[in-house]
Amino acid sequence: MLRRLIVVVLALTVAPGAIAACSAGADRSRAASDTATVATSSSEPSAASAAGQAAILAYDAAMKAEVDTLGGGNASTARLSKVMTSPILDATTFIAKQDRAAGVVYRGQPAWHATVTAVDLAADPPTVTLSVCFTFSGWTPVFKSSGRPFGAAVTGPPRQLKIARLTEQHGAWRLADEERQHRPC
Repeated sequence: MLRRLIVVVLALTVAPGAIAACSAGADRSRAASDTATVATSSSEPSAASAAGQAAILAYDAAMKAEVDTLGGGNASTARLSKVMTSPILDATTFIAKQDRAAGVVYRGQPAWHATVTAVDLAADPPTVTLSVCFTFSGWTPVFKSSGRPFGAAVTGPPRQLKIARLTEQHGAWRLADEERQHRPC
């Protein structure tokens, strides 16, 4: 039961990526997309572009922190709250606690590529939406003590689409939530 819960929660929180972003692989070096939708009339396009680029950097930082945490690194809420906010913060700390209780860590390194799909600087709080192509290959849950694979492998294509939403709080962009789209990118 615990194993099934962990797999389900992981599937809902740590999954997929972007259709256009994945066509060139998991290259995170490209800047925010020029096709970002600006949902505000008072902000200049340059402000939206800067927000999109900052959100991509924040997403990268949040994913690196999540990968480190699930790999057995520091799982403190104080550390993760620098790059995440609820509900994804709560889900990540829950998963880390459950994994540790079961003696499970993630090995390897996933890859991802994020593309800005919408910027709403007039929202309260300001919001950036990203399409993310998330590549699972090489990132596997294992029992820490033996290195044996834990549970069933993640199902579906190795590169999957996620939609991520970041919000600006106190001058910093943080990952607020992401939703697996259950389709390849």
